[in-house]
Amino acid sequence: MASLASVNKDGVSLNTVGAVQDDTDARNLAAHLSGRSRSPQPRRLSREDEAVHEAYDILYDIVKKPQNYTADKISDIIVEITEEDDSPVVRYGRFAGNYNADLADRDSNVYKYWRNYRSHKKRWDAKRDEMVARKKEELEEKGMKITDGMDRKEKRKIVEKRRPLLREVFNKYNRGGLGQQIYYLLGKVEEIEHEKRYGASSSDSSDSSEDKKVSAGASKEGGRRKTRKKRRRKKTRKKRKSRKKKKTKRRRRKRKTKKRR
Repeated sequence: MASLASVNKDGVSLNTVGAVQDDTDARNLAAHLSGRSRSPQPRRLSREDEAVHEAYDILYDIVKKPQNYTADKISDIIVEITEEDDSPVVRYGRFAGNYNADLADRDSNVYKYWRNYRSHKKRWDAKRDEMVARKKEELEEKGMKITDGMDRKEKRKIVEKRRPLLREVFNKYNRGGLGQQIYYLLGKVEEIEHEKRYGASSSDSSDSSEDKKVSAGASKEGGRRKTRKKRRRKKTRKKRKSRKKKKTKRRRRKRKTKKRR
């Protein structure tokens, strides 16, 4: 027997031609064809969201309380976030977006950043666009202005020259979602690690000796990468050793079991 929602007031099936007589019949037919509306599922944090939130919290803590971390500990944390096999970057790709930051714990730094981001985004974007416009005017005054008298080739050359310069300003003043803020924090954390490992940066040093400048520059460029690689190799070796031990134990157990039989 047809349900009430699938027939009109005369008991004629709404699927019959001419059976729809009023708005109620039309709504009932639409509901019958599309199925009953389902209540929306509540939003929840995914594993990716939780991993990214955890990465943000630890980076934020390092920036705010650098005295609680050694250079080696900071290096390990950077590797765990960006380079380890189970790191958020390796598992999910580059950081981008807000990762449901509004669902984070109300007392967490992630939620605080999201509220700040939501409140100031329009002002941040306006400031960014203003600085890009200023840079564009500056470049036009230096001869990088596109005019109607130029052909396509000339216009393309100027666009290609201006693009990286404008992009640099855009990136400098662009304050985006949680993913972008993580990259900002990573940069700060790397600076903290470098200062802890090698002392004050060369720009803060009063010694202008050419040898020290070269030494500082070399250590800044390659020191961090080499140290992280060494520490990552050590971790990999430890993991391999632990796996071998587990396999050896399993084999011994199997042998003992066979002997008993």
